[in-house]
Amino acid sequence: MISESAFWAVDRCEGAADVVVSFSALNTRPGSFMLRHLLASFPAQRVYLNCPGNQWYLDGVPGLGDSPEATADSLSALIDSLRGPGGRVLFFGGSMGGYGAVEYGSRCGADLVLATGVETILNIPTGASAPHLKGRMPQTPLVDLLAASQVKTILIYGEESASDMMCAIAAAQALKAGSELVTVPHRDHKIPPWLEQKYGFFPLFSGLLRGESLPLAPADRGDLADNPDLVRAIFVASLRTNGLAADGSDPAPLLSAALADASLSPGQRSAAAVALVRLWLHEGRPWRAFEAAEAGLALRPDGTLLNGLAARAALAIDRPVKARAYAATAMRLGRQDLLIKDDTALLWQIQLCHDIGEIGPGLRLAQRYMPPNPNPRLWKLYEALLTRHLEQVRQDPAAARAALAAMQDVQAP
Repeated sequence: MISESAFWAVDRCEGAADVVVSFSALNTRPGSFMLRHLLASFPAQRVYLNCPGNQWYLDGVPGLGDSPEATADSLSALIDSLRGPGGRVLFFGGSMGGYGAVEYGSRCGADLVLATGVETILNIPTGASAPHLKGRMPQTPLVDLLAASQVKTILIYGEESASDMMCAIAAAQALKAGSELVTVPHRDHKIPPWLEQKYGFFPLFSGLLRGESLPLAPADRGDLADNPDLVRAIFVASLRTNGLAADGSDPAPLLSAALADASLSPGQRSAAAVALVRLWLHEGRPWRAFEAAEAGLALRPDGTLLNGLAARAALAIDRPVKARAYAATAMRLGRQDLLIKDDTALLWQIQLCHDIGEIGPGLRLAQRYMPPNPNPRLWKLYEALLTRHLEQVRQDPAAARAALAAMQDVQAP
C-alpha cells in the first residue's frame, strides 16, 4: 500500500516490523524521492521525505509540519503506526538529506541514523548549502542536537571535500560514545552512489537493522579527521584556491611540513599533497605543484584526483608525455566513478581531457552522457571541446582524426 504527496511518501511492506526513513538530497524534484527505486522491494516499511526549495529541511516537510518540531511530531506518529513488534527504525540521507536524517532522527528517537556529507556547519564556504540557504541558520544548531541525542549516529564524509572535513571535525566533538565518524579516502561529497556501488543499500541496511556494525573495509576508512590542524590548513587552501577570503594565514608551510612528515599516515600526507598542488597551480607555481604531486603519488599512486592534478601540473611545466601518462592513469582509476553515475567525476574527467588536449576522449565521454544529462557545465565543456576539435580540423586534419581515435582505453565503460 502506498501513501504519498509531493514531499513525503510511504511504501508499506506487509508483515515487516522495521522502518527505513530516507531523506532526499539536493535538487530532488517534488514527487520524487531518493532511494525509492533502489529500495522498492526492501523488506521494511519505507518512508521517503523531501523538502521544497533546497532549504535543508529547516521548514519541516509540507504535509507533515511547517517546522522541525511539528514535522518531528507527525513523523514520530507515522513511524509508530508502521513499526511492528520488535522493529527497529533507521534514518538515512546524504548531504541535505543527511542533515535531515540527523535532525529528525535525533528528534524522533530513531534506533540508528546513517548520514553522509552532513554539514554540521551550515553555510560553510564551498559547501553545498551556502548557495541555497544564503546565510540562513537553524534555530537549533545541528551540533547541539548531536550532543544532546541518545541516538546511535554514523556519519560518513569524503576526505577530498575540504568543507566536509571541517564539518567532520565539528561533528567529532559532539558525537557521543557508541556513535561513529568515518572518513573515506579518495572520495568527495557524494558518498551515497559509492556506498550503493561498493556495498549495496540492501545488505548495508539489512545488517544495520540487525544490529551489525558498518561493514566498511579498512582501506575505506581514513584518518584525516584525526589531524584537525591539517584539516583546517586544507580548508584555508581551498578557500584561496576558490578565490574566497581566508583568514590571511598562508597554509602552504603547514601543508608542506605535513607532506614531508614521515610520522603522519600516507593518507594525511597525500591529502596535504592534493591541497598543495591545487594551491600552487592556482598561484602560478607549477613546478612546486608538480613536485608536490609526485611526492603525493609516491605515497598513494592510486589517487584519481592526485593523478589528474599531476597531469595538469606536468602540462603547465611543458612535460606533455608525463601529463598524458598521469591523465591516462586518472582516467583508468576514474572509470568506477562513471559506473556509479557521479556527475562530479564525469565533469572532472571531461575537463581533464580538455585541459591536456585529449579532444577525442573528451568528446566521446561528453557524447555518451549528454542526452539524459541537463547539467549546463557539461554542455559548456562539450562546446569547448567541439571548438578545439574544429580548430584541429582546420589546422591539421590528420591530427584531428588521430585525436578522435586516440586513447581508446580511457573510453567510458
